[in-house]
Amino acid sequence: MFIREIPIKFAQKRSFRGLIFFTFLEIILFSTIIIYPSFSLYFVLPFLFIFFISAILFDFTYGIVFLLISIFFGKIELIQTPPLFYIDIILTFLILLIFLSRAYLNQYSVSFSVPLIFLLLSLFLLYCGITLQRSKSFVWGILSLRYLFSGLLVLVFIDNVIIGKNQIQKLFNFIIIWGLLLSIQIFVVSSREGNLQTDEFHKGLYLNWGRSNYLASFLILIIPMAYSLSFSKMQSYKKRIYYWIAFLMMMGALILTGSRGGFLAIVFPLLLLTKKFLRTKKVFFYFTVIIIPFIAVYFKEAFLYVFTGLVHIDKQITVLTRVINWINSWKIFLEHPLVGVGYGNLGYYIKNIFEKNTSAHNIVLSLLGETGIIGFIIFSCLFYQIIKIQLNNCKSLQGEEDHLMAWGVFAGTIGVLLHSLVEPSIWGYQMQILLWTVFGIAIKQFTLIERNYTFKTMLK
Repeated sequence: MFIREIPIKFAQKRSFRGLIFFTFLEIILFSTIIIYPSFSLYFVLPFLFIFFISAILFDFTYGIVFLLISIFFGKIELIQTPPLFYIDIILTFLILLIFLSRAYLNQYSVSFSVPLIFLLLSLFLLYCGITLQRSKSFVWGILSLRYLFSGLLVLVFIDNVIIGKNQIQKLFNFIIIWGLLLSIQIFVVSSREGNLQTDEFHKGLYLNWGRSNYLASFLILIIPMAYSLSFSKMQSYKKRIYYWIAFLMMMGALILTGSRGGFLAIVFPLLLLTKKFLRTKKVFFYFTVIIIPFIAVYFKEAFLYVFTGLVHIDKQITVLTRVINWINSWKIFLEHPLVGVGYGNLGYYIKNIFEKNTSAHNIVLSLLGETGIIGFIIFSCLFYQIIKIQLNNCKSLQGEEDHLMAWGVFAGTIGVLLHSLVEPSIWGYQMQILLWTVFGIAIKQFTLIERNYTFKTMLK
């Protein structure tokens, strides 16, 4: 038994190192394209294309790696109208690659592991498209639907190219690496603004593809994933240290975003995981360890900003604007209860003296206002099925790493849903890409459970 485990562990170790090497090589290539666009046109772009195709053919999982890394580079500056992101190019290649590979194998259809999920998501997309007939801005509604449609494409890609447990683990680990890279970016930007040490902290963190609260939503999804694997007893000592470092770095980055809603949203998922995998006597000790980075010198000003805002929450202007948005969104829903005002168009109806074009800042009110009761019911059924699958994974997966990953995905999803009660981040383009990637992991884990159950039934 031990002899059989040696090559498996070696393959996993080499796969993890290869994933890190591939990630940083891709960052270098993308960075060269942005810094030296004319040089890239003749040398880097062809090399990147060859590298992309060869990596994909070696392991289709690297297609998602390419896609997620491209998020960091935002829009393509050479193309202004219509605005195009690097995500658009990579995602188009991935979908084309699926159909070309299927055509090569004379298989002209795509498969769906859980057809009900795809049916509900497609139905919600179709229904949202119908609601645009009565919208004030049809173009903005289409752009908003494009983000959700991209999430569907990502889910289709993952469902058709990931076939084994090792690929699921590789993708899960890369998402944690991606969260680390985002944290590093946040640290760098914050240090330039003087927010890491003694200067007065001011909120307004900005990357070329997102701002403070939006960036916080990604960390809320990924932090529980790293935190869950830190409880592993079968991983090597170095691996567990790595997960703890990743967890603490992302927690620090979350504080540096200054997102009070993000801070509140992450508390419950971490408590859930701590209670699940630690004895009650150790809970207080571990949460003391977690709190230490918050009060460390480097994060002092940011933590005080978040803490003060929570203590004096009734005096915060952002809280007032959200309350106004919630009240107005509810009124708009009462005026258009059945089908809403059109997907992505609620901001044109909300009247707020503090913000000209805003959103509901609440996923429930956003769905009700834009898609009405019908859209809300369809979307609720969709998320019910996703949560149901995740809970089934938490209960049924037996291997330690698979079990911890299932709980990390579930806790991250809960965190994002809690955050979406005060922020509209869940509807963002980049967030849809990452969110449905994580949901794809859950679906593939569920597929493996069903496959193992079918196999055991056949043996009886």
